[in-house]
Amino acid sequence: MHHVLDLARPLPQARYAVFYSLADGADGGRYYDVHELTNMRHDLTLLAYEMNGAPLSILHGAPLRLRCENVLGYKMIKWIAAIESVESFAELGAGQGRARAGAGELPRSAARSRRPRLAGFDVVGQVER
Repeated sequence: MHHVLDLARPLPQARYAVFYSLADGADGGRYYDVHELTNMRHDLTLLAYEMNGAPLSILHGAPLRLRCENVLGYKMIKWIAAIESVESFAELGAGQGRARAGAGELPRSAARSRRPRLAGFDVVGQVER
């Protein structure tokens, strides 16, 4: 994940990464989770698109899954559709992996494509295998 951040170059005021899933939240809206950007640079934090040399299955989180080995398992979001860097996640609610407040839409820059995208950075790029 730290390589992705190096390429994306989050804005200096960004403190958190919001991961938006393709899954719906329990209360409606888009499922998301929030992580501190400093922890996203940890060597044990990665974005997985393969498992045991084969493409990641839907069951295991395809097309992209966060693996963050120094947090609890429920924080390792599956089916990532977009990643957004933010200064605060107050407008997203408690940031505890619930549905995003409001309409539950992906960030506008990510909603245009079905491929996973990096959104909210000063440089926007696609995550490709």
